[in-house]
Amino acid sequence: MGLWVNVATKPYDKLHLTLGYWMDKNQTDDLTEGTNEHNSIIYRNINIPIDHGFSFAMELEKITTSFKDVDDDNAANVINFYGKISFYNIFVTIQVAQI
Repeated sequence: MGLWVNVATKPYDKLHLTLGYWMDKNQTDDLTEGTNEHNSIIYRNINIPIDHGFSFAMELEKITTSFKDVDDDNAANVINFYGKISFYNIFVTIQVAQI
């Protein structure tokens, strides 16, 4: 089972903000120890339109994974920088860097 939701706003013509959450949960009845039980991502995007059809964006993510009968959650903070080109409702994302 999975869920994805986000909220986007354009406070200015040249600044778009997004806040979102994604999760999935393993629905298998008899999971064995160490099996992936749950994943989640909380993300924030800052999108700056440069010109018609092109924008630059930065995304901050916190990714968490839980495993059955394992006490430690595995978590990572990720920063993505990317450019996006859109034309005729086709979007091409070019990831510049991931930290």
